[in-house]
Amino acid sequence: MLTLQPGDVFAEHYQLKRLIDTGGFAEVWEAVFLTAGNTVALKVYPKLDAEGVKNIEDEYINQEELSHSHLLIARYFGKFNGYPFLEMRYCAGGNAGARLGSYTEEEIARCIAQIGSALSYLHANGIMHQDVKPNNFLLDARGNYYLADLGLSLRVRSTIRKYTQTKNNKADSIYAGVTPPPYRGPELYDRSSAGAGPVMATDIWALGASLYEMITGDVPLGEFGGLMQLNQSDPPHLPEGFSTELDHIIRKCLSRETWDRPRATELQQWAQHYLDNGKYGVKVDTAPTQSGATVRDIGTVRDSGTVRDGGTMRDSATAREGATVRDNSVVRDNSTISSRPVWQRWTVIAAMIILAAFGIKWVMDHNPATKVPATASVVPGSSVIEKKDTSDRKPDSPQNKNLIKKRSDSTEKKPIIKDPPPPKPLHPASTVIEHPSIGVRPKNGYIDIVRIEKTDSRLNITFRIKKFANNSTISIYGPEDPDHCFYIVAGGNKYRLLSVDKKGKGITFTTDFYTFTASFLKPPDQITKINVIEGEDQDNPDSNYWNFHDVSISNN
Repeated sequence: MLTLQPGDVFAEHYQLKRLIDTGGFAEVWEAVFLTAGNTVALKVYPKLDAEGVKNIEDEYINQEELSHSHLLIARYFGKFNGYPFLEMRYCAGGNAGARLGSYTEEEIARCIAQIGSALSYLHANGIMHQDVKPNNFLLDARGNYYLADLGLSLRVRSTIRKYTQTKNNKADSIYAGVTPPPYRGPELYDRSSAGAGPVMATDIWALGASLYEMITGDVPLGEFGGLMQLNQSDPPHLPEGFSTELDHIIRKCLSRETWDRPRATELQQWAQHYLDNGKYGVKVDTAPTQSGATVRDIGTVRDSGTVRDGGTMRDSATAREGATVRDNSVVRDNSTISSRPVWQRWTVIAAMIILAAFGIKWVMDHNPATKVPATASVVPGSSVIEKKDTSDRKPDSPQNKNLIKKRSDSTEKKPIIKDPPPPKPLHPASTVIEHPSIGVRPKNGYIDIVRIEKTDSRLNITFRIKKFANNSTISIYGPEDPDHCFYIVAGGNKYRLLSVDKKGKGITFTTDFYTFTASFLKPPDQITKINVIEGEDQDNPDSNYWNFHDVSISNN
């Protein structure tokens, strides 16, 4: 890596203040953008050849269109003496990994709502993050969370890893830009689904592991994460002091099966419900605990009061102090199972298992919906039913209507893991309009609106400026300069600018396009068109400045 020191001027425009983080792929610095005087974060990659630099630039261009209020996307790509770098928003609160084990439930709920919102946006656009972990949850000075370090493509990771391993010999480069082992779901370790790669639910497993670590200070399943689940290990419960609902949500995120995990949109809605109402509004499973598990919020124990969160049954005539409920048996009033001889206890348990097996068989035999035709086979570890090759039945016979199509070979194969079909969200987090229709555009022709996102309270408008001369300079004003900043007019009312991700006077850009996003108060939902005006202090209103009229904010 380039030897950088605090106080250095990097790439002529940035004065370095301090090193924030370092890893196998890059160094991240807090710096001052000298042109505008604002603080930014610089991510500086190792020196690469021309092809490697081009790969990084292509990656930036691919992500440039993304825009979400809690997704940290690079604002600018540049290169200095062969070192590619990205300029990003600076988050004064650092990353969530700095306070592991000390987060309150309200802070965790805010993290779920905001990081979940960013993941929901990525997943809706068919993008997996692939590097979800506490160090990539950045916080601003007000405690809001931002998801950083969107996973690099395999091509870019391979390019940089090859350099860092052969030139710098950094072991941590192996996992840079990809989910580290403690946050990897079991599907990434399952050899039977090798080649399938991560799915969106893989991000959810990593989020669950991250939340557990933020609460307890430890990852839930050790240094190899989901590998332990392949041996049927269950994730642990949260410690006392946290709600049963939150424990349920995190354990659902850590489900072994991808289809059992909640979607990011659901997580966002549950967490927001907690922030608004003090509870998540989820239904907690009340089924008997698994063998060896402790009782947790599944009602009351007779003659011994209620069972505390995460605790074992104590001080009752039905179980010894510290004992756990095993084999799904029910402890009844005044029973003395624990005082019986060992052979009697095992006899009782064996009898219960036999009775349970007969009961299940009786239900299966008398419920047509659960019957499997004699000519069908069930793939081990799945619910997929496969039809065998039979010559005495026609393919369209009534017996075969519910069977999956016949395979050409007789080898039983495990289905490739994939995400379930997305449910329709109750309240969509945002509405996105790409390249909206515009009645009247600015006369200079260099600026355009390429994207509009509507959230519950904001209207985020992404502008793109085309380079019109060498070393083009522009000035973008924030809400503190109302005479010159953008605002919205709709229905005879004015809606002010709340924030802008890039601002400053005389900003220089040498790329073909310069993109920035401005966030405004959202007009009422019935408004379908707006006017976007550059500023109130316009010398000649007829010149149109950067004014847009009749901009559509509806997908209808």
